[in-house]
Amino acid sequence: MYIGVDIGGTKTLIALLNQEGEIVKREKYPTKEKFKDFAADLVETLRQDFMSDEVKGIGIAAPGQVDYRTGDGIIFGNLSWHNVPLTKTVKAAFDLPVLVDNDANLAGLAEARRLKPPAASVVYVTISTGIGTGVIIDNRIDPHFARSEGGYMHFEQNGRLLPWEDIASGRVLKQKYGKYARELEDEAAWKEVAFNIALGLSNISALMVPEVIIIGGSIGEYLPKYHSHLTDSMQKLKEKMFELPRIIQARHPQEAVVYGCWELLKDELDG
Repeated sequence: MYIGVDIGGTKTLIALLNQEGEIVKREKYPTKEKFKDFAADLVETLRQDFMSDEVKGIGIAAPGQVDYRTGDGIIFGNLSWHNVPLTKTVKAAFDLPVLVDNDANLAGLAEARRLKPPAASVVYVTISTGIGTGVIIDNRIDPHFARSEGGYMHFEQNGRLLPWEDIASGRVLKQKYGKYARELEDEAAWKEVAFNIALGLSNISALMVPEVIIIGGSIGEYLPKYHSHLTDSMQKLKEKMFELPRIIQARHPQEAVVYGCWELLKDELDG
């Protein structure tokens, strides 16, 4: 058994996965604002609901920058934590192997390995509270882009330069239209959302030239609502120097991260 922990800006998902990578148990709860409170919740939930002698390791997905030497979370986009001891906290409680990586990297790893047909170069874009990006080359997290943060590319909006995630994230969608993605049915609104997403995707396409872009997260879950608008916007923004990649929905928009934790643990612990 393996445990995956997906720390989100508003919610944390814990999943127990078996040897075949199937989720056999899950629990989602609000992410506490202070790391000390979050850590206490995490350890207690793991101990009470997920831990057994069958568990081989724990994978933790951080929504921000990770120190790969220590397993600390350095800085988080939508959480006010800085330099928090993610690995040390969990290892001290359970004395198990603990691996930490960025959430978009892990989601991208899981989704890229499930592509049919496979692709040599994949960019995963998670659009939820914020926006994160993961670059997967030959079914591995590319170490050169492991700390990339595509959500912080800047674009001009109404005379101001703003990060992409302040233009196109789920948080902005709710603020602007007063509805969550699952509730939004206005075609004009989705057309605007799609264009703002396309701004970032077109830059990613020009820089990375990926074969496939996979969209996940809470906004990725509703890609069918705006896929045609997104394709139209991408065509309008396209430059002659590159071809547009295939843009698809994540197979598991909400669970991809914990599946990525499983992939990482399997690679490390089982070879």
